[in-house]
Amino acid sequence: KGTGSAGYLWKVAPSTLTPTTPIALAGNSTSTPVVSDNGYVYAGWYGYDPVTFASEGGLQAVLASSFSGTPINIYGGHLTPGDPVQSSPIVYSDGDEDYVYFTTNSDSGVGYCYYFDTSTPAIPASEEWSEGGTSGNPYAVQGFASDGGYLVYGDDGNYLYIMK
Repeated sequence: KGTGSAGYLWKVAPSTLTPTTPIALAGNSTSTPVVSDNGYVYAGWYGYDPVTFASEGGLQAVLASSFSGTPINIYGGHLTPGDPVQSSPIVYSDGDEDYVYFTTNSDSGVGYCYYFDTSTPAIPASEEWSEGGTSGNPYAVQGFASDGGYLVYGDDGNYLYIMK
């Protein structure tokens, strides 16, 4: 951000390998995008200002079928900075609702669940819950793993967090 760099989302047709015009994220792209059953593409981003040494990040979404316009801020953004999301999120779709699970890579690392009603994309996503790291080094560069109703993530302090 401070250097003017941005990450981009590209959509490529498998039959022609011709990309669409990219969509700029709020900062450098830092996660592999994931597509929900409701057709939204979610991607993490990170920005760093070398003048103030401030970092921020977030998670943004784009409707895959139209793939145009400004991404929707799910977590973080220019007006409400968040921490870097540097791992791929997990998305669970239930009807028109997407539940997005992701971790943040910072000195206040947290695992989050955000709720996004895809039938009303103008209404901001909301935090359902969060679980903050309790180790002395809560950076979480990897995301959640999920199976059997459990979510698991670890941090750089060698702590493992298991949620049901």
